[in-house]
Amino acid sequence: MQGIPFVLGSLLFWSSAQAACVAPLGTFIGAVAGPTINRATKATVDQDTSSVSLTIKLNGAGTMTRIGKSVAAGNYVFSLSFTTVSFNPATCMATIKTNAGEVLEVTAAASATILTGIDITPGPIVRVGFVRLEKI
Repeated sequence: MQGIPFVLGSLLFWSSAQAACVAPLGTFIGAVAGPTINRATKATVDQDTSSVSLTIKLNGAGTMTRIGKSVAAGNYVFSLSFTTVSFNPATCMATIKTNAGEVLEVTAAASATILTGIDITPGPIVRVGFVRLEKI
């Protein structure tokens, strides 16, 4: 008799798993902020804050526009494009690599309405920025 509640409890536990994540699609706006670091010396070489608009099309291509200010460079505006977004529905992680070599790794909620993540662009000088974007 004790085995039945355990089995039923296990079935209930497994049946309550979350739904699979969906790939982000549409336009997201938000912000990126954080220091720029020299990997070799670990020194902060700049501080950056920007507003971001990110559009992901059905085919995975898209654009990203950043409007911001850095301590070293002052005000800036630039637009980037990308041709694919790699997305893993099991982990809810998406990686976006732009034509300029910038790489953002974001996690999407199951509904893909909020993206949070980090800038993981490789190189000797890296932006350690936190990204938070909401779908509009």
